[in-house]
Amino acid sequence: MRALPLRHLRVAAAVIVLSATVGLAACTGPATSATSSSSAAPSAHLVHLVDVDGKPLPGTTGRGWGDDVFASPVESDTTFSHPFSVPSGAASAATFISPRGGEWTTSRWDASGWLGIATDGVLLPNVKISGLTTAGSGDPSGTEAVARRGGDYSLGIAFLDAGGRVIEADFASVTLAPADNPSDATWTWVAPAS
Repeated sequence: MRALPLRHLRVAAAVIVLSATVGLAACTGPATSATSSSSAAPSAHLVHLVDVDGKPLPGTTGRGWGDDVFASPVESDTTFSHPFSVPSGAASAATFISPRGGEWTTSRWDASGWLGIATDGVLLPNVKISGLTTAGSGDPSGTEAVARRGGDYSLGIAFLDAGGRVIEADFASVTLAPADNPSDATWTWVAPAS
């Protein structure tokens, strides 16, 4: 058997490395790629925050810690008729707040609130920050710690499979003003570009 020339071996090695890189990239989705960035991973769908009447919530208006705010897939939902569609394979849903870049990884969530899902979707989930009562594993953990630290976060809804892995995360970017007393905390949000 004759040995291959060195240039053929280099090409073969490059093809193997490229194949492995492409294969690995195909296997990793947003759930694993968004763990080390301080910027938000892509939201699966646009999320708009609306007031209790379904009208758009102005992004520049500060909201209070305990104010009811609802997530919507449309800019205005005064007819209360535009649910988030349930993706195939979803076994549960949750509202969450996370550091930007941690939206697709439940262990990075600061806090969450579990939701029921119906076959026709999840209609206007309340994403009131003080209502996210399950403290998460993220840093900081729990909404009171988030209020005290302040900063840039993502607020939204996620759908999880039977194993608890995020299969879809829909969220908006929020900025919290730090407050020693969480009930004094305020926040603003950035409306998505439609």
